[in-house]
Amino acid sequence: INGDKKKLSLVVSLVLIVAVPMMVFMPILAQWIGLSDEVTGAWLGGTIDTTGAVVGAGTIAGETGLKYATIIKFSQNVLLGVAAFAIS
Repeated sequence: INGDKKKLSLVVSLVLIVAVPMMVFMPILAQWIGLSDEVTGAWLGGTIDTTGAVVGAGTIAGETGLKYATIIKFSQNVLLGVAAFAIS
């Protein structure tokens, strides 16, 4: 698998450029909207791309938000692996 290193760098950069602001601003937005900790965690886990950013955002959201965000993100990761295996 010899991919173009420039394209790979571009994709990684774009993911991080989007994930880092989402990690900071989504918990603040959830609090401003008035979402419960459980819904906030589920929202964070389901929408932020990288697992590390989800854990960071969940930490900002609080202990309950962190638990829900982590469970949702890890569930996505597991299902992604199952889907990739099934497709291949």
